[in-house]
Parts: sequence; C-alpha cells; structure tokens
Amino acid sequence: MIPLFHEKLNSICCYDSFRRAGKCRNIVVRYCKGLSFSVVFILFFFIPSVLPAEPVQSEGHRTYLKALSLTEHGQNAKALFLLNRLSDSLSMTGKGHSDIKLLMDVNRLRAENYQSLGDLDKALRLYRSAMKMAKSLSDDRSYARLCNDIFGIYYSSRRFSDAVDLLRRALKINISLNDSASIRNNYNNLGLVFYDRKKYREALCYMDSAFRYTSSGDRLGQSLIYTNRAEVFCKQGNYARAEAELSKASRLQTGLKFNPDILQTMLNTAYVKALLGKESDARRTVKLIHARLPETPLTVQTRSYRQLTDISFILGDSIEALHNILKYEETGDSVWRDNSDEQLRQLLVAYDSERLKNMNSSLEASVDIYRTIASRRTLMVCIVAVFLVILAVLIVLLLLRIRADRRKNRLINLQRDRLLLYEQREHERRQREMNHQLDSKNRQLTTYTIDLASISEFHRKLCDELTEVRDGMAKNKNLDHTKLNEIIHALHHYNDKPVSEDFRVYFDEVHPDFLNRLSQLYPNLSKIDLRLCAYLHIGMSTKEISALTCREVRSVESSRHRLRKKLGVPPGVSIHEFLADIAG
Repeated sequence: MIPLFHEKLNSICCYDSFRRAGKCRNIVVRYCKGLSFSVVFILFFFIPSVLPAEPVQSEGHRTYLKALSLTEHGQNAKALFLLNRLSDSLSMTGKGHSDIKLLMDVNRLRAENYQSLGDLDKALRLYRSAMKMAKSLSDDRSYARLCNDIFGIYYSSRRFSDAVDLLRRALKINISLNDSASIRNNYNNLGLVFYDRKKYREALCYMDSAFRYTSSGDRLGQSLIYTNRAEVFCKQGNYARAEAELSKASRLQTGLKFNPDILQTMLNTAYVKALLGKESDARRTVKLIHARLPETPLTVQTRSYRQLTDISFILGDSIEALHNILKYEETGDSVWRDNSDEQLRQLLVAYDSERLKNMNSSLEASVDIYRTIASRRTLMVCIVAVFLVILAVLIVLLLLRIRADRRKNRLINLQRDRLLLYEQREHERRQREMNHQLDSKNRQLTTYTIDLASISEFHRKLCDELTEVRDGMAKNKNLDHTKLNEIIHALHHYNDKPVSEDFRVYFDEVHPDFLNRLSQLYPNLSKIDLRLCAYLHIGMSTKEISALTCREVRSVESSRHRLRKKLGVPPGVSIHEFLADIAG
C-alpha cells in the first residue's frame, strides 16, 4: 500500500514541474486560481461579519454533529476535514462563551481523530489546548473528561507517573461534582495503572473503590471490575481467588447482550481453570468461545486466538494450539491489511485537508503582510536614516575624544618623565650627601676610637709604672702609700663613665637605634655587654677591645663567649654577622 502513496506524491511533484514550465495557458490558469482564492478569502472574512451570530452558531453545531457522526463510524479523515475548517472559522470569529465552548469540543474531537490515526503528538497538543479553554470557562466536568482522554495517551505510551497525576486530578474534580460514573472510571483506571506497574495491592484497593461507586443496576460495570481483579490475583499466583472473581463476573453477565468484554471474561475463565487443572471446565469454556467468536470484530478475534493458543498449550493440546496460531495469523493479516488500506486512505485525505489548511493560513499571513508592508517600509527608512545620522555624530565625537585623550596622555607622560628624572637626581644627591656624612662620622668615630685606645694604652702603662713604684716602695714600710693608691685607682677608672658616654653619643649618631633595638630584643644584656656589642659591630678585634678597656685579652675573649650565649648565636656564625643582621 505504501508505494501508492509515493506514486501520488511523485505525480504531485510532476504536476508542479509542468506548472512551472512557463507556458501562457498555465500562466492564465494560475492567475485565475489566484483570483478565485482571493474571492474566497474575501467572502470568508467579510460575509461572517454581516451575518447574524445565531445562524453561524447553529451552522457550527451542525458541522460538529456531522463530524461526530463520521468519527463514530471510523471516518476520521473526513471528520478532520470538517473539524479543521470549523476550527479556523471559530478561531477568527468566535469571541463569546458559546463559541469558546464549541471550539473546546471541536479540539477535543480533533484530538480523538488524530489519536485514532496514530498522530499522538498532535492529539496531545489539541487535548491540552482544550484543557486550557475548559479552565478559562471554569468547566470542571469537561476538564476532568479531558484529563481522562490524555490519560489514554499516557497509558498507551507507558508514562505511568503522568497518567496517575492526571487521573488523581480528574478524580478530585469528579468527587466535588459527585459524578459516580466518572469516579468509578477514575478508580478503575488507577487500578489498571498500578497493575501494569506491578503494585498489585494498590491496584486492588483502587478497584475496590471503583466497585463502591458502581450502581447495583450496572451489572456489566461490576463484572468488568471483577474481571480486572481476577487478572491481579492471577498475576499474584492466587488462581483460586481469581476463579472466584471470574465466577462472580460470569453470573453478573448472564442475560446481557454478548460483547467483547463478556468474551474477555470467558477467555480469562478458561485460562484460570486450565492453570488450576480443571481441564473439562476449561475445554467447555473454550468450546463456547469458539462458538461466539464469529460474532466479534476481526481485531477481537485476533486477540482471542492469541489467548486461546496459550490456553491450548497449558491443556497440552498442541494440535489445537497450532490451529489457533494459524487462525491468529490469518485474522491478524486480514486486520493489518484492512487497517493499512483504510489508514492510508484516511492519511491521504488528512494530508489534503492539512495542506489546504496550510494554504489558507499562508494566504491569511500574506494579506496581513501586504497590509503593513508599506507603512513599515517608510518607518524603517526613517528609523535607519536617523540611526545613521546619530551613528555618524557619535563616531565624530568619539574620534575627537580619542584625539584629545591622546594629547592629554602625551602631556601626562612627558610631565611624569620629567618628575621621575627630577626625583632620581634629588635622590642621588641626597644619597651622596648621606654617604658623605656617614663616611665623615665613621672617620670621626674611628679617629675617636683610636685616640681613646691610645689614651687607654697610656693610662695602662702609667698604671703599671705606678704599680711598680708602689711595689718598690713597699719595701720601705715607713712611707705612706695612701695617696699613691688613690692616684692608681683614679687612673684605672678614668674612662669608665665620661669616655663611655662620649663613645655612646658618637656611636648613636652613626648607628641610630642599634643599641635600643638590641636592648628590646635581649633585655638581659648589661651596659658592659651593650658596649662590647658596639665595639664588635664597628669591627674592632679582641686585641683592640682589650687595649681600649684596659683588660686582658683572655678576659675580653671570655666576655665574647658569654655574649654569644646570651644572644643565642648559632655555631658557625660570627657574632659580627649576627649583629649586622640585627642592625638590618
């Protein structure tokens, strides 16, 4: 069947190629067609505006009822052709409450037809559009019914979470409306969803709730709930309980008109009895099924033969199972062939309908474009001209600003270079002056230290000579040695205070804050230790320190050793380097 569809498309393409050939006759035909489309478009837009509202509404309802009848008879494509035209008309002219209500019903019926043709995406979009309209109209009953419709799509697509959400939403609305039939359907559908999700306990609870909302006179509805419960028990392996449920369903169906639901109950009964080992009862039920099968549609027969095959295998009747398989394939092929032909015909009609709808939409869009293109073109030219002028002014201002900024930057850089050069020269001058002053102070300090050392050496020698004189005079005990001892003692302590204070003044001038910093870091140092640190910092040797302080060399070395311990000088580091690090 599919090659026919391709041949139709090829013929359309060939017709388009011939139409573009450029012959005069075809040009005339095109102009006539365009003129006819324009006339139809004008009539389509302006005639409804002068007609009364009530006749249009009645005509719309008649079209809807006709499309509903076509849908019930399976002519989905023809129904869609009428519904699409009615939807376009209502979308352009319908503004009242009744028009929106009719458009909602039209979209729902369109979605049902698309669902029958297998276009689930378009059906889902139309269902959702109808739901928005029902919500705007506060039509809770229609909203709940649309929730059930969308549930069918979600259930067939196995989107169970979305399906449960919709059913619960519809159930809440139906409970508020006290619609027992709809509540029963919602609970029963919830039970089927949880059955497919293998949550059998929840499925049974929902089916029990559905049974409570089933009226006592609705024997078929009660029997279907018992049949569904039996399937749940069968899945759980509780075949005895499943048989009891099916027995209740069969008693309720006694006397009712035969239909596929009753046939399904009989099939389930035969299957459960075969599983329980009741072969005679199962075979009797299978015989009744074979007798009633010709009364059912081919699709039901195909599904029934598939189940009869499973029952025959359970009963161990391979020949009967093979016979059922052959009948299943035969009816399945017939159903598939008939469905394919019918669906292909309906798809072709739906394709033509959709193509006409798209052409109509394109024509409407073209008219709207031609109405606004002239004013928009003038407006766009003015806007572009103003924009270009503004852009040119901004560019000129930007160039002038850039030129001024460059000039300022050059002046700033020139002044900065001059300032840096002046600062560098001033720094060098001050550095030279400071170095000169430092050298002068160091020379003064060195000269003072040498003079001080010479005076100390002279005092030491004088003390030694006076000591020898005193020792020589000791032999003559009659002489008074008191005055001589006072002179020697004064010479020994001559340079303890004034000389040390003068040295401290000169040293602080050359090395400011050195002794203060040393005292803060090491508060346990005595004045003698601080003076020894000063001598060592200016690079005096042990011998020079000994001559300066009138002490023995060994005594000075002992003092240096004790000073290293107080300062914590690490081994391998000279005390001069250590003090230089402290001075920074």
